[in-house]
Amino acid sequence: MSLTMNFHELLDLGDEEISSLAQDGPSLASRALRAEGMLRHFYTVAASVAKHSETLEEARDVWSTMKQICRKALQAAARLKDTGREDAAGTLADVALDYEAACEKRLNHVLEEISCQNQEMPPGLFPSLN
Repeated sequence: MSLTMNFHELLDLGDEEISSLAQDGPSLASRALRAEGMLRHFYTVAASVAKHSETLEEARDVWSTMKQICRKALQAAARLKDTGREDAAGTLADVALDYEAACEKRLNHVLEEISCQNQEMPPGLFPSLN
């Protein structure tokens, strides 16, 4: 029996937590705080997974998925704000925006690296060995 969990399974757990913010209840503020903590934690995990990924395409997928999680958190914050829970929504939205921007930056770096790998070397860039 393997005890390992892949990155996407971990994010699925967080997705459930973020989705539960749509449900009203007395512990709404604490769930919003927990969602903020999860975003911070998932970003740290995403950075580690991307760093140790075997291909740039895997790193691209990690940052793309993490960006989607941040967007879901922003949607949850918008729903909180619509229900009048601006106190819980504001901080979650700020954290989600910050992490979404960081994911976008890392994703763009990876996409640039992929693009550079697919480009041919210009002729005459290096001296001929002949």
